[in-house]
Amino acid sequence: MKKRLLFLALAASFVLLPACSASDDSPSSTPTPDLLTESAQVESEPPKSTAKEDITEYLSELGYEVVTAKESSTMIEFMLTQSGFSDQDLSVEPENWEEIHASLLDAEQGAKEFSPDLPVILYLQDNDGNNYLTVADGKERYSAFKTYSSSGYNPPTITMEEYNAIKTGMTFQEVYDIVGGPGEVSSEVDLGLGEEYHTIMRKWDGEGSIGANANVTFQGGKVTSKAQFGLE
Repeated sequence: MKKRLLFLALAASFVLLPACSASDDSPSSTPTPDLLTESAQVESEPPKSTAKEDITEYLSELGYEVVTAKESSTMIEFMLTQSGFSDQDLSVEPENWEEIHASLLDAEQGAKEFSPDLPVILYLQDNDGNNYLTVADGKERYSAFKTYSSSGYNPPTITMEEYNAIKTGMTFQEVYDIVGGPGEVSSEVDLGLGEEYHTIMRKWDGEGSIGANANVTFQGGKVTSKAQFGLE
């Protein structure tokens, strides 16, 4: 009788073992190492570069050094130097000026491919920050070695005549064409409510008395007000 009871107990234990094994093999809610790795890779992906960064890299590959890069809602500007440029006698037009001129125009055209929505403006400067060449929209906007007439491009300073020609409602490009240069952003306010609430004030050095200058305020890309001091 005792042997029979012992046999039944052993048989019951063999029946329970597979059930315990099946329970141990049930799917786990813990992520597998592969899933954790994929999640970490997604989180560590670097942010996409901007047009300004892409153009900076492109210009560097062409041999230019980007001294300053400025981006606003209306344009991207790059102040550049080039190896050996300042080593020349810049009181007169360098012998290789045509080559320098053509290279900067080509660089501007290539840079536009990275910025289809905003115009790109390139300034070639010496090591002291003096501007010798400005190009934009496939054209020369200013050259230090060129004599300008009233019907041609102007140096990037503003005169009283040019100031008076600026009217409320003009676009930035219209003002740029009148003055001959983009000026500098002196203040900018963007409320994040759309372009019509984006305000930029630009300042131009003026021709006239010492310290002559002019400010033009743009809101929504259009002139809303202006002020000047000492222009002639």
